[in-house]
Amino acid sequence: MISEATRDELRDFAQAGRLGSAVYIWCDDSCPDAGEEIYVQWDFSASAEEVGVLQIPGLDCITVPSVGRHKIRIGGETITISLAVGDQLCETLVEPRVIIPRIIGFRCSNRVDMGVPLRLAWSTVDAESCVLFVRDGERLVERVLGPAGDIQISFNNAGPQDVQLKAFGRHSHLSEEAVAVEVVSITVVPPPVVIEVPEKVKSAFIDEEVCFEWNVAGASCVRLEAPVRSEVYPVSLAGHLQVQAGAEEERFRLVATGFNGTEHTVKLRLIPRLFDLHHVPDELRLLNVLWEE
Repeated sequence: MISEATRDELRDFAQAGRLGSAVYIWCDDSCPDAGEEIYVQWDFSASAEEVGVLQIPGLDCITVPSVGRHKIRIGGETITISLAVGDQLCETLVEPRVIIPRIIGFRCSNRVDMGVPLRLAWSTVDAESCVLFVRDGERLVERVLGPAGDIQISFNNAGPQDVQLKAFGRHSHLSEEAVAVEVVSITVVPPPVVIEVPEKVKSAFIDEEVCFEWNVAGASCVRLEAPVRSEVYPVSLAGHLQVQAGAEEERFRLVATGFNGTEHTVKLRLIPRLFDLHHVPDELRLLNVLWEE
């Protein structure tokens, strides 16, 4: 890391165009925009040496004559260019100007219901483009956007989710400083689990079939448990169960799992119906009359 005092000193040398009594090296622009081309020039014709060695960071050493210039393209980092002539070393400092973007507005609600659209708005300064990264559970969605605007997103997973905005300046390919980043954390609230069962208790004569119907909302999955039968069935959110009545009462459990992992249960009962004497036909009532001689 070059200290500010050293930079000031080297900058003074660069502006003066020399270091030592017989060796000169300078740039036509010591503070160019990053990515621009500049000329490095030198003159050591007053020296007894006929050739020198020009050292530019990122390039091989170059043997140069006593007077000349060399064109280079500047990146995004400060560099020191040196010229070695005999036992003398002359240096010049190049400090490129990097345009640093800023995110001045990145607004959204920090809480949203799952599946409900959420509006994001952003604005930047000195950015040419933006990229939005939306984490939704294990899925990462990337969208290329302009330097300002708004967009609607929705989440399919509950819990904390991160949304990251990156703003890229014109020099982002040359320097990490030319990329601004802002992250917001959003809490995604799962919808409530609602289980609708028109009739939870049904009765039927033995061997007669009945149908339980249900409609479930806000659940990731639903299962039907039949403890008497020691069976478990995965079922749809909107479904039905066709079952035959036996001699004993049978119970079932409809279990809905919410998006946050909680389980909600509704119990179903099938009660066998006894024979009702009030509805016995008159012909059959004779069976209950004592025979008289």
